[in-house]
Amino acid sequence: MFVRSYTIDAAQKQVNLTQGLYTAFVEDRWRPTASLTVHAGLRWDYDDITSRGNSKPDLNNVQPRLSFNWLATTNSVIRGGAGIFTGKLPYAVYSDAVQFGADGNQTVTFRGAQAPAFLQGPKTTALNRASLPAHEIREPFALGLKQPNAGQFTLGYQRQLSDRIAVSFDGVYVDTHHLPRSWDLNAQTRGITVADTVGLSTAIGDLSRPVKPVVGGCRRLTTTETGGRSTYAGLYSAFRYRAANALLIDANWTWSHAITNTEDINFNASVGNNFDLDRADANNDRRHKVTVRSTWTGIKSLTLSGIADFQTGTPINRVAFFRDLTGSGGAYGDGFIGNYQRFADVPRNGERLPSALFFSGSASYDVKFVGQTLTARGDVFNILNRVNASGFATGVGGGGTATQVGRPGDPISYSTAGAPRQVQLSLGVRF
Repeated sequence: MFVRSYTIDAAQKQVNLTQGLYTAFVEDRWRPTASLTVHAGLRWDYDDITSRGNSKPDLNNVQPRLSFNWLATTNSVIRGGAGIFTGKLPYAVYSDAVQFGADGNQTVTFRGAQAPAFLQGPKTTALNRASLPAHEIREPFALGLKQPNAGQFTLGYQRQLSDRIAVSFDGVYVDTHHLPRSWDLNAQTRGITVADTVGLSTAIGDLSRPVKPVVGGCRRLTTTETGGRSTYAGLYSAFRYRAANALLIDANWTWSHAITNTEDINFNASVGNNFDLDRADANNDRRHKVTVRSTWTGIKSLTLSGIADFQTGTPINRVAFFRDLTGSGGAYGDGFIGNYQRFADVPRNGERLPSALFFSGSASYDVKFVGQTLTARGDVFNILNRVNASGFATGVGGGGTATQVGRPGDPISYSTAGAPRQVQLSLGVRF
């Protein structure tokens, strides 16, 4: 039997570390008039992970915030708020820095002629790390850390149009800074040009690194830094209509737009550390989402419900057929985010998958039996049995159908899809 590649962890490392979070806040409420309520507060947060490694404690996270609720008329409300909000860093940025540091894990792959014969692969204890190929090593926070920090602004209006009809509109804008991401301290200096269309070996790519990789050392010297930024704008509108005592209709439309130059802590720039090339619609940006729900109770003991849900398709990231156009070698976060290299002038997340549409319904009926209430219920999900390529969770931020090869306009390969039509029957007893 021929072995194409053999991968083993040359130095297994387990970490058991701590993270301390410290908070102080003060808040008060005022009623200047009978119709106006104002909340004001001041908060301070500290995450001690910012003091680990080569970073210094981030102690200046003072966060003022103010909100109000004004009963403008007997049937209308205006509300809003503004403030600064600080988040904590994921524990994984610290545990990963230790686990994959110079003395931590080292996953190595032997390929081709270097691969051992079948069932003859070396064990961890037999490997000499000093003789293994250069790999990725983590440096604990060489550029320092800041806690994520967001300015948030909201404004809303709600009105009761009649005894049966109510509407509301709420807008929100969030500008977030200091998001954690992966930074290469030994990054290549070459970019990608229109002439770069084939994969290059790491031997060629290593020529453009400040420090040339050597056996037993590192190729990528990565660290977590907090230069990531995202912006989010959204408008949420709601409509409620009680057509009769037995029929209730709720409808929501959300328009939103999320832009970011980092998706999570394992996000690497596709070329060097040029994150500006990767600023684009976020992987989970939906733009439009419309949901309509209805409930009818016109017959005693019988309840009929229905839901219709429409979502704009999620973004597509076109990658260069998974080719290594710069010879940079693999990066730890590639498998999580799917931000592989793209051909020159191809933007990240520049296209979208088809929109998603779901119809679901249910019927339940209550029966009295031996002094108890039996509820027989039937649910049908995705009634039209529509094949939806987006609008559902995949578990991988940039994986599945969201990652496509080639250039914009090339055919789309559908590797994942939402659930088909499903029928669920149940019988319950209430006592």
